[in-house]
Amino acid sequence: MAKEGPHGGSSSASSAPETGNNFDVFLSFRGGDTRDVITDVLYSSLVGAGVRTFRDEEELSDGESLKKELPKAIKLSKIGIPILSKTYASSKWCLRELAQMVEQLDNDGMIMMPVFFETPVDHVKMKDGKGRYADDIREHREKGVVDPAEIEKWESALKKVTSLKGRQVDCGQGEFAKMLFAKVLKKLRKAKLKLSDKLVGIEDGLTELRRMMDTDSNDVRMIAIAGISGIGKTTLAKSLYNDICHLFCGCSFLSDIQASTKRDLVALQNQLVSDIIRKDLANLNSFEEGVSFLEKRLTNLKVLILLDDVCEKTQLEALVGSLDWFGPGSRIIITTKYKEVLRGHEVTETYNVPEMTQGDALTLFCRYAFGKDCPEHDYVDLSNKIMTATGRLPLALELVGSQFFLFRDKEDVRNNLVDKLKRVPHDDVQKKLKITYELLLEGSQRHIFLDIACFLIGEDKRIASYMWKELDLFPYLELEKLCHMSLVKIGDDNRMWMHDQLRKLGRQIVQDDLKEHGKCSRLWGPTQAREIIQQDEQQMKVEALCLGMDNHSFTEQKDMDDLSQTCWTPAQFGRVPNLRLLIMDHSIIEEDFRNLLAKLLWLRWHGCPRAFDVYNLHLENLVVLDLSWSKVTEGWKCWNYVELSRKLKVLILRDCVDLIQTPNFSNFKALEVLVLEYCSHLVHIDPSIGELQCMQILDLKFCTDLSNLPRELDSLKALRELRLDGTSIENIPVSEDMKHLKTLSACNCKSLVRISSEIGDIKSLEFLSLDGSGLAVLPDSIGRLENLKQLSLRDCQLM
Repeated sequence: MAKEGPHGGSSSASSAPETGNNFDVFLSFRGGDTRDVITDVLYSSLVGAGVRTFRDEEELSDGESLKKELPKAIKLSKIGIPILSKTYASSKWCLRELAQMVEQLDNDGMIMMPVFFETPVDHVKMKDGKGRYADDIREHREKGVVDPAEIEKWESALKKVTSLKGRQVDCGQGEFAKMLFAKVLKKLRKAKLKLSDKLVGIEDGLTELRRMMDTDSNDVRMIAIAGISGIGKTTLAKSLYNDICHLFCGCSFLSDIQASTKRDLVALQNQLVSDIIRKDLANLNSFEEGVSFLEKRLTNLKVLILLDDVCEKTQLEALVGSLDWFGPGSRIIITTKYKEVLRGHEVTETYNVPEMTQGDALTLFCRYAFGKDCPEHDYVDLSNKIMTATGRLPLALELVGSQFFLFRDKEDVRNNLVDKLKRVPHDDVQKKLKITYELLLEGSQRHIFLDIACFLIGEDKRIASYMWKELDLFPYLELEKLCHMSLVKIGDDNRMWMHDQLRKLGRQIVQDDLKEHGKCSRLWGPTQAREIIQQDEQQMKVEALCLGMDNHSFTEQKDMDDLSQTCWTPAQFGRVPNLRLLIMDHSIIEEDFRNLLAKLLWLRWHGCPRAFDVYNLHLENLVVLDLSWSKVTEGWKCWNYVELSRKLKVLILRDCVDLIQTPNFSNFKALEVLVLEYCSHLVHIDPSIGELQCMQILDLKFCTDLSNLPRELDSLKALRELRLDGTSIENIPVSEDMKHLKTLSACNCKSLVRISSEIGDIKSLEFLSLDGSGLAVLPDSIGRLENLKQLSLRDCQLM
């Protein structure tokens, strides 16, 4: 026999590569106890499902090699499964593996799923120094071969693993292995990117891209997908991403990078870290810090990264500076319409997206226009004309097809549309899109479309709708129409977005109005907005403007503290009397604002200072107030002015770290949405919150110092969403009065020890998420939640 291996019997291990090739699962087991039973069944199931699993094999390597290989394999695994059997603790190898897995659990967030196989938990815990495990540890100590400090680590690891949520094999081994296999897959499941169900003609492109990617190769590759706007680069890239994402230990999709400033790139670096490594490490403060972190921390990881719509070399330098940043087998996908940005970068190959074939283009149009692959009999000729006139651009085909129901029976409109589309060069997607905008959109739809294009991409449609309702624009109806026409998309999180070409179209329409008529309704660029507001003449047509940083150029409070603040006066705001939306991040206002901003409906004032000299600030018609990343406190002077906004529906105080207790809410009777997310020092919520009988959404996520909720919270009869994730709360006050509550989320509330039994009386509850909480039991009344669709209890280790 060869030397004793890590799992008993002869030493053997699947070889861990020198760098970078990661495993999904590391199995730690004692071969003589479990190899031919539960371990073999579980291993076969995992490997059969494509899960990269490390366990010992039949070809044996020597013990010294294993000493090097096993720690690497553990470090490069996402889930550790120790199968704690009768003789597990008799093996130094097994104990060393367990100690390292616990170290990875504490330091790098490894997921551990201990299995107790024919062994009581108390034996593994070595309770009262009794049992087989205690005897084995004493024997290791008496032999004197192992350093006593290492034995202490083993003991600590054994006690730690019994505190985790382990699984006792209490049924047939095959049945148990299948159950554990399903739980492993659930933890490894990677979210796929959302794609249309009407895709046509992408298989040839995917076949070529799969060849370029060659995922069996262990080198690092950067593949670019290039082509004109609207030709389908992003769709192809997302399809490829979905096709191969399961092969990587970490994946990240960064969308619409073109719109990013240097400040935004820090946010994208943080997203990359959050997606691939761990959320709590995503606290980079500068471009340079991000580059340094990424190039050091990803070198051993096999990752898949998709950068969508890159337009500057700086963006590549910030996010994928060199192939050396990434572990073997990594793949980077880039989409761009500017091939020159790829020069000088380590791009392995470039795929140029070809024009759609006539057949595919006609099929795509028909899927949107008729819901099938071919045109209806009376519209065959018209469908072919539209297919040709759009230049076979997928984006244009989608838009015209989605809007076909508006003009299919209007011959004059149909002919006009086709004639105009034919006159525009095939690669001039902007002009083609503008034709559909001018012919098919009505007044309210145009208004909402332009607001989104200029200011509101990424905003929650529910928040924006409060402003549009005040303008009698019927937002839910018109947004539904815009979505049906593929002009606007709404994500699962209610965030609004649109294709970058449509955003450009909206902004160009506003700019053209300025050039042709000298008037402008929306000013999203701070430089131009400042010029307008400082002119002598009144600008009666201006409805919305951004005076602060670029509309998308804010990240966190710590970023804003270093910025100089601009001071604005009443005289300047007097030149724009019809403002309904104002963004003035990191600005100050001073002096008498009497009779100014009377029509303002939405004020975003990120980085608002604690003190400034303003008076008569009357915002009677305000419905949305966003003071995120600001210096506001409970005694902030301007609360007196905010209280006069009797129509206020939305108050957002995200990441206001100076806020220790909330203001009194007695004068906010109309409030429907209150966001206090990331107010990390908040410890007290004023009991007057119970008076907010219109409140529908209360977001307290990551108010980490908040340990108590006012009892009055349970009287919020209109409440639909209550989000408490990451707080220190110990109890959730709920009552049967909460007749409309649909979503209750309290994930990672480690101090949460009880939920009122009255939760069973909230018949409306549909989603209850308590992942990672400190709960040991759930009230029996949970069983009365007849409308509950989802109950999530992942990683509740005391249950």
